[in-house]
Amino acid sequence: MYEHWLHVDTEGATVTYDRTASAGGHGDVAYRVTVDVRRGEASILSEPVEFSATRGRRVRLPVGTTMQPDDLIVTSLDARRGEGWRRIGQPVRYRLREGAPFTFGRALGLGAEPIDRGTQLYLDGVAVLNRVLSEEELRALSFTDR
Repeated sequence: MYEHWLHVDTEGATVTYDRTASAGGHGDVAYRVTVDVRRGEASILSEPVEFSATRGRRVRLPVGTTMQPDDLIVTSLDARRGEGWRRIGQPVRYRLREGAPFTFGRALGLGAEPIDRGTQLYLDGVAVLNRVLSEEELRALSFTDR
């Protein structure tokens, strides 16, 4: 069980990547993160920020970037496959609201079967919190019995 996350400091205009890892870790997989901040239909960055996703990596958004409530943070994660990159899942979109810093995650394994045929939902984890959770806190929230 592992999870990738970003800490977005809206006042300091920085983005920090981190992740948890199972005992087996991530192997030799290289990851890349892309971050854009949109206001209305346009990016407020000169170009989306793209960086190698290594634990604890912090990058500064372009100088002069001031994020405001209602701005949309759009981020994606790619994994190195051979000579190219492959997108993992869909881009995550988060609209900034007034208030505290946030952590967001994704629910996995929700199944695509129609509800009238019976559906077993399996949640690996999802959160919107006012801080980044520790690895132990994430494990405590897990819906798995492994």
